Amino acid sequence: MIQFQLTGGDAACRALMARYQAGDGQAFEAIYAALGPCVRAYLSKLALLNGTGHARVEDVFLAIHHARRSYNPRARFEPWITAVVHHAARPPRRARGGAFLEAVRACVTR
Repeated sequence: MIQFQLTGGDAACRALMARYQAGDGQAFEAIYAALGPCVRAYLSKLALLNGTGHARVEDVFLAIHHARRSYNPRARFEPWITAVVHHAARPPRRARGGAFLEAVRACVTR
């Protein structure tokens, strides 16, 4: 489980997201600064940070950017951000399936 501990708690997070949804770039910078270490720790725990660690963190924040309109500022922040980060952290289905199929083909053709 991801633990997001942001200054000001849930109310501050809801306010930041509302500002971000309204186009306030500084609100996104505050979200990035606060969540970046949590996202990096979560990806490390999932063993998804290797040489492309920075790119994976950026992928997660790009997912947050794309999902920002789905957030309801009257709802709790943590369940929403947890779901977005967890979903974005997973490798793409096609990539997982492709690697699996390549491994199977390699075994079959031996």
